Amino acid sequence: MNKILEVVKVPPQFLLFSATIPEWVKEVAWKYLNKKYEFIDLCKDLTNKTSHTVNHLAMNVLPHNRIQTLVDVLQCYQGMHGKCIVFCETKVEANSVILNEKVKNMVEVLHGDIA
Repeated sequence: MNKILEVVKVPPQFLLFSATIPEWVKEVAWKYLNKKYEFIDLCKDLTNKTSHTVNHLAMNVLPHNRIQTLVDVLQCYQGMHGKCIVFCETKVEANSVILNEKVKNMVEVLHGDIA
């Protein structure tokens, strides 16, 4: 965003969309958006914000066990034809998963660094 601000002649309108609101998203909003920015929760009035057909798993795993645990979970819940979405906090983490020999044939990576 700094590069955009350096080039444009008229102050741009920034719209920030995020499926989650981690601390870094709040920091970006505070830094770049107008201080009177509006937060809109598209799911606020829903009693159940997730699909009834989606199972969510959260596991507390030691860092050195993450890939093997991911392999086990994928094999158990994804099976031969199932689908599974694994969220990583950073592109580096997502890329490290896709490059790991144990899971590279089971996953694809998708992140905002589209060339």
